[in-house]
Amino acid sequence: MEWDIRTVHWIAPLIAGVLFGFAMLALHVSANSYIIDFYSTYAASAIAVFRLGFWLAMVYVSIAPIPYICFHVWGEGKSKKAPKAVKGGGEERGKEGEV
Repeated sequence: MEWDIRTVHWIAPLIAGVLFGFAMLALHVSANSYIIDFYSTYAASAIAVFRLGFWLAMVYVSIAPIPYICFHVWGEGKSKKAPKAVKGGGEERGKEGEV
């Protein structure tokens, strides 16, 4: 039996998205509540640091595909144009033990 996107009912991704969104909201609210309870005197500063860490994590996630794009998508074309690039994964360098 093959799997195809047309075999998935339209409500399945909607339900999964609602569950995922609820879980993320519950996680975020509980983390904020923990920080406020634990750092009661410095709650505003602690929440600011938490938000900064969350923002930095989102920035990291958004730039994570850049190495893939640079090396795998554009890299093959660039290595074909390079006149001194080693072809075939290094087999042309010689037998093992040769210098």
